[in-house]
Amino acid sequence: MELLILVLVSALALYMAWTIGANDVANAMGTSVGSGTLTIKKAIMIAAVFEFLGAVLVGAWVSNTMKKEIVMPGAFANPEIFIVGMVASLLAAAIWVTIATYYGLPVSTSHAVVGALLGFGLLAIFSGIVGYGDVGFHKIGEIALSWLVSPFAAGGMAFLIFTHIKYRVSYSDKPLLLQRGTSPYSLAWSCSFSCSRCSITWWTLSITRSRGM
Repeated sequence: MELLILVLVSALALYMAWTIGANDVANAMGTSVGSGTLTIKKAIMIAAVFEFLGAVLVGAWVSNTMKKEIVMPGAFANPEIFIVGMVASLLAAAIWVTIATYYGLPVSTSHAVVGALLGFGLLAIFSGIVGYGDVGFHKIGEIALSWLVSPFAAGGMAFLIFTHIKYRVSYSDKPLLLQRGTSPYSLAWSCSFSCSRCSITWWTLSITRSRGM
């Protein structure tokens, strides 16, 4: 039975990974391919490398939220119900992303998974399996807030970078020369910003764990 569950979950995980490649990676690389900066082949290679590195290096943070901060596993008297609910959530999210991909809709796999887990949690509450406090509505609110903040944060960064390139490089007499001098600084700034975000997140998680929250 355990082997069957392992095989089933592994197959669903591979299916979900395929939907991520079909939709989320297409979202991320669409601008680069559409502008002609990268070919589809190069975009796939870059995405494969950095999706893997992201999952290995920092994916555990998000996985920790998904596995025990939305629906509390300790609240289930029968662990098999929790396992079935998590597998059903994974399958539901993967099917929805597949449908959205078929119709050319750029959706978020994270949104789909969180929504599926919320549906599982609500069903468990209405069935009397768990209590209201066993579903992390506060955490879901934080996640939803990040969905609202992300477009504005990304839009602001894109505006600043584009404005810098437009007036610093495009309107100059020697755009190619300035572009070569500007690109390393832009890349360094982007990497520093990303590292700062990771450091703040790691620091916040460390404080939370030390306080037993």
